[in-house]
Amino acid sequence: MINLRRIKKPFIIAEIGINHEGSFNKAKKLIHEAKKAGADAVKFQVFKPFTLATKQSKKNKLQKKNSKKNESLYKIWKKMELKYRDLKKLRSLAKKLKIYFICSVFDIESLSKIKSLKIDALKIASSDITDEYLQNYLSKLKKPIILSTGMSEKKEIMSCLKNLKTKNIAI
Repeated sequence: MINLRRIKKPFIIAEIGINHEGSFNKAKKLIHEAKKAGADAVKFQVFKPFTLATKQSKKNKLQKKNSKKNESLYKIWKKMELKYRDLKKLRSLAKKLKIYFICSVFDIESLSKIKSLKIDALKIASSDITDEYLQNYLSKLKKPIILSTGMSEKKEIMSCLKNLKTKNIAI
């Protein structure tokens, strides 16, 4: 587990996110590349597609340009989802390579999925800075938290910090 308060040098996180495109082999390769590049940690996004899009959700211009015409936004997210067994193997690989394993979760179901992975830290996306329901569950895990604050107001940040009830946090 990372003690975020004791880090004295730049801490480099390789944002793998969904760049693996749902491919376990690509995710594995990205972890190896992050380690070779000198990253301290890798971070994956863990989500259930239905929390990011419904089957009727409309694609934006970029999504339309980069996807098949008849492919729904929900199907795009579904393709990007990693299975639990793959996340477990990726976590083991990161541990073996001595690189921290961090996850952003976007829903309670995904949080339940990663509980047993013994991840090193959690990241809260700036889009979830006002999601008190999710924050309440995140705070119960007693994990270090990285809080993304893009486009947030000071009041929202302060409220989130109060909800998380931890000192092992980086903003």
